[in-house]
Amino acid sequence: LLTDFAMPQLTGLELAQLAIDLDDCLPVIIYTGSFNQQLEGQIADIGIKKLLQKPLSSSAIAQSIRQILDEANRSN
Repeated sequence: LLTDFAMPQLTGLELAQLAIDLDDCLPVIIYTGSFNQQLEGQIADIGIKKLLQKPLSSSAIAQSIRQILDEANRSN
């Protein structure tokens, strides 16, 4: 799951938590333009695999997704 942090109805963290509650093996990546230490701690607590900071090229996003999927496949 790749989600933005800031969304109108719920945050990316809330969405990630809901998704991980349904499937704790689901790799989650948060994409944000507003990074801070508190956010980094929350991400670790929830179990999100990666935090990407905007702006980022599409190739860098694709590389991060590939890395997370490869790590998930190795652990299964």
